[in-house]
Amino acid sequence: MGRAKATLELGGRTFLARVVDALRGGGCDEVVVVVDGSNQEVRAEAQRLGVTIIDNPNPGEGPITSLRLALPALSSDVDGIAWLPLDHALVDGAAVRRLLEASAASRSLLTLPVHRTKRGHPAVFRRALFSELTDPTLEGGARTVVHRHLEGACLVDFDDPSVIEDIDTPEAYDRVRDSLEALEPTQRLSAAAAAELLLETSGAGGTAAVATLVGAADGARLGARMARVRESGTSAQAGHTSRGQLGSSELEAAAVRLLDEAILDARAPDGVRTADLAGGAELYIEVRRPIRELIVVGAGHVAQPMAHLGALLGYRVTVLDDRPDFATRERFPDAERLVRADFADPFADVPLHERSHLLLVTRGHKYDYECLIRALRTDPPPAYIGMIGSRRRVRATYVQLVEEGFDSAALERIHAPVGLDIGAETPEEIAVAVAAELVMLDRGGRGTPLREVERVAERFFSDTP
Repeated sequence: MGRAKATLELGGRTFLARVVDALRGGGCDEVVVVVDGSNQEVRAEAQRLGVTIIDNPNPGEGPITSLRLALPALSSDVDGIAWLPLDHALVDGAAVRRLLEASAASRSLLTLPVHRTKRGHPAVFRRALFSELTDPTLEGGARTVVHRHLEGACLVDFDDPSVIEDIDTPEAYDRVRDSLEALEPTQRLSAAAAAELLLETSGAGGTAAVATLVGAADGARLGARMARVRESGTSAQAGHTSRGQLGSSELEAAAVRLLDEAILDARAPDGVRTADLAGGAELYIEVRRPIRELIVVGAGHVAQPMAHLGALLGYRVTVLDDRPDFATRERFPDAERLVRADFADPFADVPLHERSHLLLVTRGHKYDYECLIRALRTDPPPAYIGMIGSRRRVRATYVQLVEEGFDSAALERIHAPVGLDIGAETPEEIAVAVAAELVMLDRGGRGTPLREVERVAERFFSDTP
């Protein structure tokens, strides 16, 4: 490429600096760089970065020679290595950290990133494989060791194609460099920044969607990202704000349309979807919606399993009660907040909003009613108001509400008696019935037994000759 790859620049940093930054940012305790001992420019760059430097007198014999020199130089307490060749200079610290965490959790001897079935870098080798990597009789290099242990390897799926981007030709370098330089630093959206944006926006009550370019397109770089954000309280008709660029005005216009559609489709689950565009461009879209809240008013027997199930379903759970001996951490280990409330003003410390799912299970009708009145008068109203009680008790509540001026629309917003009809009797069964109703409403289900929906047995026998 006209000069040593280690000193070529991408986005204002050398290849070597990008690789070292990724390893350090990913949590590697020690970074070792094996250099061609005859190239003083590369050595000077490595010294500037403050890494451990090892000279390779025979770089032409392949990458395995670098591993054979580096591994014996590592500290004796090193448990494994993340091997990141210079060709993969687009990998960032977030990818390295994710692989190291997967390796630690799985205890696999080998951990590899995968993007759309293609394996990439960095490869994480545990110490048990060091002897194989340094074996002087090894043929085929590290690739041979990878294939030996591939069956038991931990494979980590990545949406970002940078883990497989191999910049090993002048053409590849020119393409990546030009697309990076086409974006000002303030216009780039890294994987880490995109993840942080998704989490922060949903935590603050907004919705964010990020598009990553995973299929080739003219004038754009694989892995480039663009995000759209709708802040908390922003109406569906209001404009959304954008972050990042893809390098092509035509592609960005298409991305804006797809991202806005994903944000506005409230029934669509959080997660990812792939969109094919004209010209071979392909976007991978991830949506993160506001964190839902489950507010359980009353800390009795039903509240305990309900708080546990709510947490399992991904709700941020708050438990309110006026009795300090009931709303305790021992009884509600899954709740994020425990609030000692005054039922005369129950939500003074727990504001209700459009993401609130309210379950009234206090020890008395008058307390449920006071909480219900305040919830119905909240603007915007909670997403869900459920109240436990018999048919007689619920009817009495409706009569009181009508006498106080509430119309039929207000009564329709109350789920009472709460839950689906599954014959629940015990506190745990009642909690399951309520959780099932929450899932049904959130996902747009009907509560019909799947056996009746699918009618597998009926279809099987009707198709059998």
